[in-house]
Amino acid sequence: MKANCQIKQYFYLLIAIAAIALLFLCFLDKEINKNEIVAFKKYKFQLRNYLFQNETVKTDEEPNTKPQLNITKSKYDKYQYEILKLENGINLLIAHKENVEKLGINIALNGVGSYRDPKDLQGLSHFVEHLLFTGSANYSRIDDILLQSSLKNGQINGMTMPNQTMYPFVFNDLQDIEFCLKRYVDFLKYPLLQKEEVKNELQSVHSEFVNLLAHSTQSILFVLKDLAKKDHPFFGFQCGSEESLSKVGDDPKQIVTQFLEENYLNENTYVTVITDSQLLNQTKAMVQNELLKLEKKETHQFNFNNSDMAFDSENKGKYIKINSLTQITELSIFIPLDVKLSQQTKSFQFITFVFQDLMSINYCSYLLKYHYVSDCDLIVEEITTQEQFLGVYMSLTQKGFDNQFEISRLFFQYFDLIKSKLDKEELKNKVLQEQSYYFENQQPIDVFTYITMLGYSFMFNQNDHLLNDEYDFTKVDKEELNYIINQFNAQNALFILRKNFQDTEEEQAQRYFQTQDKESENQNDLDLVKIMRFLQSGNDSFQNEVKYYNIKYSEYKLNDIEIQSLNKKVTNLEENISINILELSIKDYDESNIQQEIKVIIKQLQSTSHQLILNKQVSPHSIQKKKNKSVFQKLSEQIYKNTQRPQLIKTKKNINLWLYQNHDLYPGLAFASILMSDPSIEQSLVSQFYVELIADYFNLFFDAGLFYPTSKGLSMTVYGYTDNLQRTIFSILESSFDDENFLNEDKYLYLLERHRSYIYRQRENYSVLEIFDWMKDILHAEYLSVETKLDLINSEQISLSDLQNWFKRYKSRFNAELFIGGAVTQHIAEQYLDNFIERIEYNSIPDFEYKPLAYYDVKQKSKTFVYRSNQTYYDENNFSIINYYQIGELNDKKSVKAAQIISQFFNAYSFYYLRSISQLGYNIFSFEYSVGGKMRAITIGIQGHKYAPNEMNHHIEVLIDQVFKEISKLPENVDFNQILDFRGSRSNEIYSLGQAQQSFWELIVNNVLSPEQETKKNKEIHITKREVLVKFKKWFKQQSAKISFQGENKYRKNSDKNQTISQDDTFSFSEEKLYYCPKQLQSELKQKFYLVPVQRKQ
Repeated sequence: MKANCQIKQYFYLLIAIAAIALLFLCFLDKEINKNEIVAFKKYKFQLRNYLFQNETVKTDEEPNTKPQLNITKSKYDKYQYEILKLENGINLLIAHKENVEKLGINIALNGVGSYRDPKDLQGLSHFVEHLLFTGSANYSRIDDILLQSSLKNGQINGMTMPNQTMYPFVFNDLQDIEFCLKRYVDFLKYPLLQKEEVKNELQSVHSEFVNLLAHSTQSILFVLKDLAKKDHPFFGFQCGSEESLSKVGDDPKQIVTQFLEENYLNENTYVTVITDSQLLNQTKAMVQNELLKLEKKETHQFNFNNSDMAFDSENKGKYIKINSLTQITELSIFIPLDVKLSQQTKSFQFITFVFQDLMSINYCSYLLKYHYVSDCDLIVEEITTQEQFLGVYMSLTQKGFDNQFEISRLFFQYFDLIKSKLDKEELKNKVLQEQSYYFENQQPIDVFTYITMLGYSFMFNQNDHLLNDEYDFTKVDKEELNYIINQFNAQNALFILRKNFQDTEEEQAQRYFQTQDKESENQNDLDLVKIMRFLQSGNDSFQNEVKYYNIKYSEYKLNDIEIQSLNKKVTNLEENISINILELSIKDYDESNIQQEIKVIIKQLQSTSHQLILNKQVSPHSIQKKKNKSVFQKLSEQIYKNTQRPQLIKTKKNINLWLYQNHDLYPGLAFASILMSDPSIEQSLVSQFYVELIADYFNLFFDAGLFYPTSKGLSMTVYGYTDNLQRTIFSILESSFDDENFLNEDKYLYLLERHRSYIYRQRENYSVLEIFDWMKDILHAEYLSVETKLDLINSEQISLSDLQNWFKRYKSRFNAELFIGGAVTQHIAEQYLDNFIERIEYNSIPDFEYKPLAYYDVKQKSKTFVYRSNQTYYDENNFSIINYYQIGELNDKKSVKAAQIISQFFNAYSFYYLRSISQLGYNIFSFEYSVGGKMRAITIGIQGHKYAPNEMNHHIEVLIDQVFKEISKLPENVDFNQILDFRGSRSNEIYSLGQAQQSFWELIVNNVLSPEQETKKNKEIHITKREVLVKFKKWFKQQSAKISFQGENKYRKNSDKNQTISQDDTFSFSEEKLYYCPKQLQSELKQKFYLVPVQRKQ
């Protein structure tokens, strides 16, 4: 999924005590995730690197605390940091700043993870992590934390890694943090471990195991584990299952208590806290008071697991084939590396950085450019701190499969080029410069992500390098670099090919090139005859099976001649490969080009309008809670009154120019979006598919994820907007739109192959997505479903010539919406509009009568559709159900509010009830379902393994009763905005950089926002408990408009068709009626179940 730039709002308070009033002033800090800023690499450093400077900040010392470290921080890091060592040995890090939007705590245990599992209790570490959410002597159950986090928009998690375990918690209020910490401490001291609770959590662990089975690409990791030395902990079974943990049922209290006593020790416990500066003393006292209840255990001395290498010469240098029912062919190359000499010097991290930066730019880009792969991802995976995986994962096209050995040779050839440059001081300086940029300009991120990352770093850096250690390459050692890079060869590699080896002999002959007929000049491939025969051997050749996972594979040990052949340079690909290893993305700064823009931005930051945005805000921690009115509700009211929205500032040639002006953004960070809209696209599934192909094509051509499809047409968004970037964008569009032959046959077929590969991968991993897609296909008249895409790809309905003609028509008649946002002036935005019209030779589309998307209302009592699929390898483990409760097209605001409230209660109780108690599944959700910007239904879905869909449906009905009872228990005068961290009061009113763009296009695409009507601020809607319950009964209790979409995946060896079974008021899987899905499904099912098309009002 493409992510948009996220910006969070922060506020801090300056309190002046007077006789009569309080004066509030506040400043906003914006946070932008550095990983989510999309722009061309050669431009992304210019403006920001010119403005931003590194600073070393010495935190203020407080009385009765140890002197603070000189922690090196990035420019926009507003936190102050304090590191303490408690009397009982626990390490404590406190980070605080003014107006933090949420409070958090992360409890991390270093050296405690799956590598400490006993051999006869694989998965015990993960299981114990789950048990932290069960009861203790003083707190009977801890599940109320799950419920509280769902209702209050908090976040909690448990993470078990090979050598670490973490428990991050994030909430709005300090009382909630204390709530979690008390229960954690009490569990360690007095675990209850009732058999029923233990059984439930064991089922939960097993659910996660089943979830891993459904993710087909995980099979590669499972095979890697199976290839490791049997006495190494990497060989172990990290997740756990009912089988591997069966012994726990004999004496759970003894087993779990012993594990806690031996591993959850104070000296390897690292607690990280994020709080508001105004709450610092209160937070510190509370945290220390609770943590000091954990007495230091003198009887146990924790020893870190320092294992030998998991891979040696005996289990490296192999070709592995994995047999799968997949319709994708995947090639992965992994190199286990001995890096134990470089832990202090960061030499391995230096190589990793060069590997990820240059290999992605050169190696993967090359393979994509010449259509050898449909996707290419570089992999860095830790085995231990002394041993690491470096490698690449690729989905091969047919062309790539036929040239897989050349692709492998090219991989090693790149490392040879890297090696030749490693001792160059120029390379080191360039990397140091780029890493310095990354650190200096990293943007703040959300509290949950930050406390997770900070907690991990704290385990290894209790010093002034807490924040910048991973960026510091000043101690890189040349000898260590050479020692590591010399391991990059076929002798140390593992080549893993995952594909469907169920082909007949005739199909094999067609798919594999014949080695016997190779001519003498291809002697390199003749050296690999044995490998090709190994890959062509029949199904009986899969001799190994991964325990617990039911994955079959075979391995072939490379001989010296084959290793030499794979290490040879590429000879017969499209062109000679040459890499300028020093062509990093940092360029010399052209100050003359950006000086004027810098002056404009600085002027904006000092403007009066900037100050107007910043005033009249309220800090979330500035006042005490009042009865029936929360701090956060009052904060929302103040924000609501001062919210800016996108404004329509100009229309020219039927192009609408919208400006979202926010001068408080970091200098130089802004975005520009274009929606090239043709309303007729929504009436044609073929046109919608062509838009997807065009977006994919542009992104490949420009090597950037700028373009994406919408239901109305092609859209493009770029972040990091500058004058230079604007010129580049328009040059791209101009050259593409002027080129009559912009797409040839090879590229067209490659795009189809990429789409097919992506669809198959989604189907393999997420059966519930397939059911959801199928549901939309039934209910939407013009919905481009996955099945429809496959039909188009495999049929003659589309062709290259038709696509070319369609694009010619499209580019001459689209409307355009231009959206500029950030710290830009109206003058700059209008220049953008003029440039667009001038460069694209724009011709506006004539008036067009728009036909809205048709939607189907149910006019009969509840019905059940059952969908049987055979797509996933582990089909027997996957059941899915989505119950669709139609509530009609909601036009009144109170009904919308009621639906949002009910949905949020469902989300809270679904995890609490369906997962923690009944253990129905591993993926449970509820959400409001909208079409064309209008809410139409509430859906509740489950994906799991324990129960079949008919039982899941029963539990959903019980859940509905449970939620109704919980709402009924609330006081008559309940304020829902107080007990819920209500989404509607803020998310629809406050625009951040990414939210502004995303929300804006959603409104435009769904015809909710027209050029003639600017978005208006809606007054906050208050709704009573009685009104909510009345709506609840109407929508759920009567169930007059419920449709249940149920999926039971069953693989049948002699059947390759998806089958759909429809029934009347029954949940049994009878063979009453069969349809191929979805070709005949649309008309027949809609007639059978009286689905009546309803057009949305304009």
